[in-house]
Amino acid sequence: LEARIAALEAGYPDSLYDALPRLVVHGDYHPGNVLVDRDRVCGIYDLDWATLQPRVLDLADGLFLFAGRRRSRIDPADIVSLTQSWEPDPPRWRRFVDAYLEEESVSDDEWEALLPTVRARWLFCRIGGSVKVAPERRAAFVADGLAAPLRALERIPEAAWRL
Repeated sequence: LEARIAALEAGYPDSLYDALPRLVVHGDYHPGNVLVDRDRVCGIYDLDWATLQPRVLDLADGLFLFAGRRRSRIDPADIVSLTQSWEPDPPRWRRFVDAYLEEESVSDDEWEALLPTVRARWLFCRIGGSVKVAPERRAAFVADGLAAPLRALERIPEAAWRL
């Protein structure tokens, strides 16, 4: 994990992040904050983290929180369920990215930053979520299944989901 964090820091410098196109992003984009009716988004909630940020943040969150494969359904009211470990699913990622591209383009810099952003947001998801569990359970909460998605991301060929 330390090696993966060091690689993330080295490969995703502030200069790359700071140069990315920005817009107001949700910042907490997950299934508990989106209302879907018959495969159509009809509501987006909990906008307290909405800020001007690189738009790749919401795209990255969507890839693992909506298009990642999990062992069990997400219960948005349960932080353990909401932040459960996941596996990248390139065909689902492809569908998610295709739907995104129907509305927005993605720059070369954003493509370059996307997987590092997924890694960083996954770590943030677990660390940020840990404040919602009892202090004595926080370390176990963060560590449980944390490395599996990071390892899996290393094995995915970019051509499987990127244009």
